[in-house]
Amino acid sequence: MIGVVGLHQTAGVVLRRDYICEEDADAIKLLRAKGAVIIGTTNVPEACMWWETHNHIYGRTNNPYDTRRMVGGSSGGEGALQGAAGSVFGIGSDIGGSIRMPAYFNGIFGHKPSRNIVSNSGQHPIPKTEYINSFLGVGPMVRHAVDLKPILEIISGENSHKLNLNQPVDVAKCKVFYQINSKAPLTDPVDKDIVKAMHKVLEYLQEKHSIRSEEKEIPLLRKSLAIWFANMKSNETFGSLIMKDNTVFGTLKEIVKNIFGCSGNTLIALFTALFDFGGVQYESDRYKHYQKLRDELENTFTKMLGDDGVFLYPTHPTPALYHNEPVLRSMNFAYTAIINCLGFPATTVPLGLSRDGLPIGIQVIANHNNDRLCLAFAEELEKGFGGWIEPHTSTKERKD
Repeated sequence: MIGVVGLHQTAGVVLRRDYICEEDADAIKLLRAKGAVIIGTTNVPEACMWWETHNHIYGRTNNPYDTRRMVGGSSGGEGALQGAAGSVFGIGSDIGGSIRMPAYFNGIFGHKPSRNIVSNSGQHPIPKTEYINSFLGVGPMVRHAVDLKPILEIISGENSHKLNLNQPVDVAKCKVFYQINSKAPLTDPVDKDIVKAMHKVLEYLQEKHSIRSEEKEIPLLRKSLAIWFANMKSNETFGSLIMKDNTVFGTLKEIVKNIFGCSGNTLIALFTALFDFGGVQYESDRYKHYQKLRDELENTFTKMLGDDGVFLYPTHPTPALYHNEPVLRSMNFAYTAIINCLGFPATTVPLGLSRDGLPIGIQVIANHNNDRLCLAFAEELEKGFGGWIEPHTSTKERKD
């Protein structure tokens, strides 16, 4: 989805199968100017709006820790490539968790920058309104936390000065808040291995830095999904990105064709398109109600975090699921999506492996333009917990 001149930019959409990009995205231009060599683009779900990476052009991407498992999305191909040490670093794009979930599922670090810091120009699809565009962010995906800062500084371009990335951060002087469960409807409870990892982080910060973390239960996080879905509404429908006949009948027709293996669209994309005809309507009273809730939640976080606070929160309630299983647990992306609406920076930090040998971790969230706090905690937790683990390491060696 991120344009690289001379390469395909399909966004996983069959209608764009033959589209060759004619200009680099802004982030790519900035990286090239600093000497980056672009070796390729990686797989995404159809139109980048699902959290398992699969489309009908390139197929399905497998997790390097267990090929029966998913890699997340939408930057799932990049997450898998980085997890498998396939390139020095990568970048992804995140509007509902599309950097952080793939980073989490593939055992690497991924950072979603503060809103409106990194240019989204040159992506496809790109939101049609500035409001939704502020939810979207291009950010680094890396195996080593120390690589986050220089890449973010480059792709931030003229906005890099707003982040003060080179201002030293004393972790010991930061306030730490945390919440383990969102309690949002239709989401799974947080896996016991992730809960255990969170408590280990809290113990580590107290033992090494004398930080007494404060547990929170923020009521509006229960409405994370309702807020995100409502605030993502616009005059443009999702179906218009993936098919020519963007009507209810046309979508139902494609669903029937899909059942018989005759559609260029994935089933989940078609159901997403169908869902777009319902729910909260753009500019309605309910839409404005959820905008107010979003503003209220943002104010809650802003006051809590200040200029020296971070919020520790699960990236996802489970480790990587088996292929197609997300259809049955479709709302589990609530933990990342709400942060996009609020515009805060967030970094996914790997914290070892689950009982099944799959990566687990948490996300570190800070106030607007305080990305440096997220990155400092990522580096600190890498020291304490080891960061990325090579996926080919045997289960026995991992336990040892």
